[in-house]
Amino acid sequence: MKHRFLAAGALAIAALLSGSALAADPSGDGIQVGQSFRASLEGTSAVIAVRFVFKNLSRQVLTFDSNGVFVGCRKGNVPCDFGHTARGQSLPARGSMEFTASMPCEVGARYEVWPAYHLNGHYGPYRWNSRTVDCRPRPR
Repeated sequence: MKHRFLAAGALAIAALLSGSALAADPSGDGIQVGQSFRASLEGTSAVIAVRFVFKNLSRQVLTFDSNGVFVGCRKGNVPCDFGHTARGQSLPARGSMEFTASMPCEVGARYEVWPAYHLNGHYGPYRWNSRTVDCRPRPR
Protein backbone atom coordinates (compact mmCIF):
# COMPACT_ATOMS: atom_id res chain seq x y z
CA MET A 1 0.00 0.00 0.00
CA LYS A 2 1.34 3.43 -0.94
CA HIS A 3 0.30 6.70 0.68
CA ARG A 4 0.93 10.02 -1.00
CA PHE A 5 1.21 13.21 1.04
CA LEU A 6 1.95 16.37 -0.89
CA ALA A 7 3.05 19.57 0.80
CA ALA A 8 3.13 23.04 -0.74
CA GLY A 9 4.98 24.08 -3.85
CA ALA A 10 5.93 23.06 -7.34
CA LEU A 11 8.81 20.72 -8.07
CA ALA A 12 12.10 22.29 -8.98
CA ILE A 13 13.37 22.50 -12.54
CA ALA A 14 17.19 22.47 -12.45
CA ALA A 15 18.88 19.84 -10.32
CA LEU A 16 21.92 21.13 -8.49
CA LEU A 17 22.11 18.19 -6.10
CA SER A 18 20.23 14.97 -6.44
CA GLY A 19 20.23 11.41 -5.25
CA SER A 20 17.92 8.45 -5.15
CA ALA A 21 17.67 4.84 -4.04
CA LEU A 22 16.85 3.52 -0.61
CA ALA A 23 19.20 4.43 2.20
CA ALA A 24 21.06 1.43 3.60
CA ASP A 25 20.31 2.14 7.26
CA PRO A 26 16.73 2.35 8.48
CA SER A 27 15.92 4.51 11.49
CA GLY A 28 15.46 2.93 14.92
CA ASP A 29 11.72 3.11 14.24
CA GLY A 30 12.01 0.78 11.24
CA ILE A 31 11.63 3.51 8.62
CA GLN A 32 13.77 3.37 5.49
CA VAL A 33 14.04 6.31 3.13
CA GLY A 34 14.54 6.75 -0.59
CA GLN A 35 15.18 10.40 -1.40
CA SER A 36 15.86 13.06 -3.98
CA PHE A 37 16.78 16.67 -3.23
CA ARG A 38 16.77 19.48 -5.83
CA ALA A 39 17.11 23.26 -5.91
CA SER A 40 16.22 25.62 -8.73
CA LEU A 41 15.80 29.26 -9.62
CA GLU A 42 12.28 30.18 -10.67
CA GLY A 43 12.13 33.78 -11.88
CA THR A 44 13.93 35.92 -9.32
CA SER A 45 13.54 33.58 -6.33
CA ALA A 46 15.25 30.25 -5.74
CA VAL A 47 13.43 27.23 -4.33
CA ILE A 48 14.61 24.08 -2.55
CA ALA A 49 12.34 21.21 -3.59
CA VAL A 50 12.50 17.92 -1.72
CA ARG A 51 11.04 14.50 -2.48
CA PHE A 52 11.47 11.33 -0.50
CA VAL A 53 9.70 8.03 0.14
CA PHE A 54 9.37 6.46 3.58
CA LYS A 55 8.98 2.70 3.78
CA ASN A 56 7.82 1.06 7.01
CA LEU A 57 9.98 -2.05 7.42
CA SER A 58 8.30 -3.01 10.70
CA ARG A 59 5.29 -5.23 11.27
CA GLN A 60 3.49 -2.46 13.14
CA VAL A 61 1.41 0.48 11.99
CA LEU A 62 3.35 3.70 12.63
CA THR A 63 1.31 6.83 13.44
CA PHE A 64 3.00 10.20 13.07
CA ASP A 65 2.13 12.72 15.78
CA SER A 66 2.44 16.47 16.52
CA ASN A 67 4.96 17.47 13.83
CA GLY A 68 4.14 14.67 11.40
CA VAL A 69 6.51 14.26 8.43
CA PHE A 70 8.64 17.19 7.27
CA VAL A 71 11.99 18.32 5.92
CA GLY A 72 14.60 19.01 8.58
CA CYS A 73 16.53 22.04 7.37
CA ARG A 74 19.39 24.21 8.63
CA LYS A 75 20.90 27.32 7.09
CA GLY A 76 24.12 27.34 9.07
CA ASN A 77 22.86 26.80 12.61
CA VAL A 78 19.48 28.43 11.97
CA PRO A 79 16.51 26.00 11.95
CA CYS A 80 14.25 26.38 8.92
CA ASP A 81 12.30 23.08 8.86
CA PHE A 82 9.44 23.05 6.35
CA GLY A 83 6.64 21.04 4.75
CA HIS A 84 5.01 19.66 7.93
CA THR A 85 2.23 17.27 6.93
CA ALA A 86 0.82 13.82 7.78
CA ARG A 87 0.06 14.82 11.39
CA GLY A 88 -1.93 11.96 12.91
CA GLN A 89 -1.56 9.90 9.72
CA SER A 90 -0.61 6.23 9.85
CA LEU A 91 1.91 4.34 7.78
CA PRO A 92 0.84 0.68 7.54
CA ALA A 93 3.21 -2.19 8.25
CA ARG A 94 5.34 -2.71 5.11
CA GLY A 95 3.63 0.32 3.54
CA SER A 96 5.24 3.35 1.92
CA MET A 97 4.58 7.09 1.78
CA GLU A 98 5.76 9.66 -0.75
CA PHE A 99 6.48 13.20 0.45
CA THR A 100 7.19 16.39 -1.49
CA ALA A 101 7.69 19.95 -0.25
CA SER A 102 9.42 23.14 -1.32
CA MET A 103 10.69 26.32 0.30
CA PRO A 104 12.12 29.59 -1.00
CA CYS A 105 15.85 29.88 -0.31
CA GLU A 106 18.38 32.68 -0.28
CA VAL A 107 20.55 32.68 -3.40
CA GLY A 108 24.16 32.07 -2.40
CA ALA A 109 23.25 30.35 0.88
CA ARG A 110 24.01 26.75 1.80
CA TYR A 111 21.33 24.56 3.38
CA GLU A 112 21.43 21.12 4.96
CA VAL A 113 18.20 19.14 4.44
CA TRP A 114 17.05 15.69 5.56
CA PRO A 115 13.88 13.57 5.82
CA ALA A 116 12.34 14.06 9.27
CA TYR A 117 9.37 12.87 11.30
CA HIS A 118 7.80 12.90 14.77
CA LEU A 119 6.54 9.53 15.99
CA ASN A 120 5.56 8.16 19.43
CA GLY A 121 6.66 11.34 21.17
CA HIS A 122 10.12 11.59 19.60
CA TYR A 123 11.76 12.89 16.45
CA GLY A 124 13.47 10.70 13.87
CA PRO A 125 17.29 10.72 13.75
CA TYR A 126 18.80 14.21 13.61
CA ARG A 127 20.37 14.94 10.20
CA TRP A 128 19.53 11.39 9.05
CA ASN A 129 20.57 10.95 5.40
CA SER A 130 21.22 14.70 5.17
CA ARG A 131 22.25 16.45 1.98
CA THR A 132 23.77 19.86 1.38
CA VAL A 133 22.06 22.15 -1.09
CA ASP A 134 23.78 25.27 -2.46
CA CYS A 135 21.03 27.63 -3.48
CA ARG A 136 22.14 29.22 -6.74
CA PRO A 137 20.74 30.09 -10.15
CA ARG A 138 20.31 27.21 -12.54
CA PRO A 139 23.16 26.79 -15.04
CA ARG A 140 22.63 28.35 -18.45
